[in-house]
Amino acid sequence: MIPEERFGRWVAIGVPLFLAVAIAGIAIIRMGYAIAWGQLLVPSGMFVGIQIGFYMGAFWAGKWARQRGRYWPISLLAGFYLWGTGLMIMHYGVRWGILPSFGDSFGFSICMALVTVIASFLAVKFGHKIANGSLQQNK
Repeated sequence: MIPEERFGRWVAIGVPLFLAVAIAGIAIIRMGYAIAWGQLLVPSGMFVGIQIGFYMGAFWAGKWARQRGRYWPISLLAGFYLWGTGLMIMHYGVRWGILPSFGDSFGFSICMALVTVIASFLAVKFGHKIANGSLQQNK
């Protein structure tokens, strides 16, 4: 049985980990691509903010799922997380010359919105069955 998670413990474990990964990521990008510190601070702060926001939201969405058997909040949260980080990585990757130009990100946004809606629908329809192990293949 999984012991009851506490939000304070959840944050105490996750937030320092995200900050350590961010510092390592900044150092790797700085050394590998010679990008100025000033250019790295704002995007790194935004990325860590997105990570921590998702992490804290995942605590509440996971608690909701365990209590109510509803999985759409976590799939919706994950979709927005992937959309936000994807746009940010595309934007700064092109800006710093790490990635080729993608042109307009409108297509990516539409694709991520569709994937998020489909994943949320699947979570609502089949999430409780998958979690309980009762989803059987039709023979």
